[in-house]
Amino acid sequence: KPKLAGITGSSELLEDMFSNTSFEKLPLPAFMEEINEMLEGGYDFGTFNIIAGDTSVGKTTDVNEIATCIIEQGDYKPLILSLEAKKSVLAKQYLSLKLGQRLGKFKSENELRDYIGKHQEEVDTFLYKDGENTFEVIDDRARLTSVDDTFDMIERAIRSLGCRVIIIDPASDLTDSLTVEQQASFNSRIKALIATHNVLVIGIYHTRKLDGLTKDGKRRIEPTRYDIYGSKTTINSATTIMLIWRDAGAEDEEERNTTYVSLDKNRDHAVTGRAGEWMYVKEKHRMMNKKRWLMANTEDY
Repeated sequence: KPKLAGITGSSELLEDMFSNTSFEKLPLPAFMEEINEMLEGGYDFGTFNIIAGDTSVGKTTDVNEIATCIIEQGDYKPLILSLEAKKSVLAKQYLSLKLGQRLGKFKSENELRDYIGKHQEEVDTFLYKDGENTFEVIDDRARLTSVDDTFDMIERAIRSLGCRVIIIDPASDLTDSLTVEQQASFNSRIKALIATHNVLVIGIYHTRKLDGLTKDGKRRIEPTRYDIYGSKTTINSATTIMLIWRDAGAEDEEERNTTYVSLDKNRDHAVTGRAGEWMYVKEKHRMMNKKRWLMANTEDY
């Protein structure tokens, strides 16, 4: 039977489906168990995933937990585009999570060196494994002055350094000054990057300041996908959109430290909606699943 270039017959689709379906998964940290369930095991490779929330809601804390989890699992090397934190700060944040101790509390370089020295083997394994760096960082804004420069750096990290997970924190910083057309081009470049290399991209986005009240008269703190800064092409390009929020001004400490989560978009797995609550536990300097935390810390829960 005749064939036409660019047109695929239905009889060829089954084999194409088998060979082009990605079965690679990136499990998210244990405290995100509801998200993992809704994603049927975690983020898929070959996808663009957004985490969005208001300023100071804890987006960087949460994405640092994801990055630390990836590094500890050791299956994939992440590339971190750190547009707010310098690499020295990022190292301190990651090692604080790894060691369960906030390294910012130390008052001098000697104190910090002494503490790290007591955990040197653990630190070395976290930063370097089997003769390879466990992750790579770009924090030099001078190298990210244009869309072309940014994607050139990412491409080089993928090809030369073997990075499979790309974390951009915050991606809003790269797109805020772009026109609508330029943002559409930026998102097209992300999709092309994913299609070419089957990488997994996680972009952190700010949401606009929320106005108005809820139905019960309280200040609105829960965002929607349409509160994300940028053009609608960003929302449309995303495979998943995770929205987070918390009441940072609450009088109750437990409430202040509780992050609420919604999976607002889930293109490949369909299930959306509320996705659990996370609790920052100061003593452990880690995020925990609030349901699990309550079960462990409340009598007769």
